[in-house]
Amino acid sequence: MPAPYDQAQPMLGFGDVTKDVIEDLSKRSAHGVKIYKTVLQYGNRRDPLKDAYQEAMDLTVYLRQGKEEYRIVHDRLRRAEDLLRRWRDSLTESQEDARTPTGQLAAETDFLLDDLTSSPTHVPYPQEDLA
Repeated sequence: MPAPYDQAQPMLGFGDVTKDVIEDLSKRSAHGVKIYKTVLQYGNRRDPLKDAYQEAMDLTVYLRQGKEEYRIVHDRLRRAEDLLRRWRDSLTESQEDARTPTGQLAAETDFLLDDLTSSPTHVPYPQEDLA
């Protein structure tokens, strides 16, 4: 039985996450300078542990919100995928002829189903609770 947090090996995706985070940090620093007229400095008379703890609590509620919204979107996509599959499976052989409007729609449905399930961004939502 796998450990509760085991995941599949990563597959080839897209983009450079580290580069994006560095860019975000740079933008965040510039935003801080605009508001506070300085970068975050040592000895600024603030309690960094208290600030970090409050930020961590904010992060936790945002993560929980994101998790729930991701689940809702994923469930809707799963239902749409199921509906597309049932519609596609209901077509007769004569309706699958690509020269007919229904056949063209069937071909587009096949393409969409392949794209939904093979995209690098397609991540199966885990059945177990992540909390």
